[in-house]
Amino acid sequence: MNRFRTTLAFGLAASACLVGVALADKVKGKVVMRDGRVFEDVEYEIRENGRKLWVKRKYGEVTYDMALVKDMVAAKPDVTEGGDDSGGVLGQDWRARFRLEAPEGWKLVKPDLPLVRAQMRHKERDAVFTVRVRPVKKAWTFDKEEARSLNSEFGDELGRMYRRFSQARTVESTLYGAPVYRLDKGSVENYGAPDRARRRFWEVRFQRFGFEYALSISVADEDAGALESELEPVFRSFSFMPALESDEQSYSDLARGFALSVPVEGWTKKTWPFDDARPIELRNNDGRVLLEVEVAAGRDPEELVRSRINQRRRRSTRIRNVEVKADRLNGAEIVRFGFQDFREGDTKLRYFSGFAARASGHMLVFTGDFPLSDTDSDRLRRELNA
Repeated sequence: MNRFRTTLAFGLAASACLVGVALADKVKGKVVMRDGRVFEDVEYEIRENGRKLWVKRKYGEVTYDMALVKDMVAAKPDVTEGGDDSGGVLGQDWRARFRLEAPEGWKLVKPDLPLVRAQMRHKERDAVFTVRVRPVKKAWTFDKEEARSLNSEFGDELGRMYRRFSQARTVESTLYGAPVYRLDKGSVENYGAPDRARRRFWEVRFQRFGFEYALSISVADEDAGALESELEPVFRSFSFMPALESDEQSYSDLARGFALSVPVEGWTKKTWPFDDARPIELRNNDGRVLLEVEVAAGRDPEELVRSRINQRRRRSTRIRNVEVKADRLNGAEIVRFGFQDFREGDTKLRYFSGFAARASGHMLVFTGDFPLSDTDSDRLRRELNA
């Protein structure tokens, strides 16, 4: 059995990883033409300020006049709860460093709109709150000239996202006392919705951690009057993850670029939040499976992995079946490794596997091991890979 090919499902919650999955303007879904043709499961992008539609079909790329396009229906995004590719609690996005707490009358739902990281819906009214995230293009200065420039930029972007977008005025505002840009009293029509199904639209944008966050609320015309006075608590449902957080089931250290959750019932963890030198440990209930996470010196993951394996070879004459390869995990470049060896003072042959990666300016090393000679080694391997 090639145990090296099993995937270690540890989430790298780092800004360096998020850039690799930053949300673009291209969407996957269905395009319906006015002549009756239907293009299923294609990538498309609205260009030239809404005049052209670029479509990537199976046999090549084609650009159409928007006058020839009847409709576009985006596919539901392929994300786990909260938009976090490594899984997690609904409304929590470790990779984008934010969480949502639904205010009264609202509920958290899995995103069903393109380019969205997290989403809420009103329990009784036709209203939707979404969070989008993308890398910062240029740091904002919050002056009048910038607001006019961004008004055009935001309008072009939203014009690509919706079938129709009525320009809202971009003004400087505050959220939690911090400066933000706010788009007030715009209107949109969703692709795939009935004609003239107009929705009122509000949005708040701000920058942090090298990313631009867009918090949007859209409300059906008939419900807008009832909900307009409730907008502020909805925007305040957004908050950033703390830099360091630990409980019985999880541990996150956003400053150093990772988050962990206890993978299987019965596992325990040991953490030393204020000691950078000691690795975090996760063990299964009988102590035979161990996962360690450490912050290491160095800048090149492959160089670090090979150096550590060479050091182990000098200490152990029984190391064998060594494998090292470059890979990707949640958009991040990593270097995986695997080998068989004995722990010092132990008589059981064990399988060691893991990966090294740079995240948030740090080198992280994840190493797990379990005994190969035990009769239930396959079960132990599954626990580690969980």
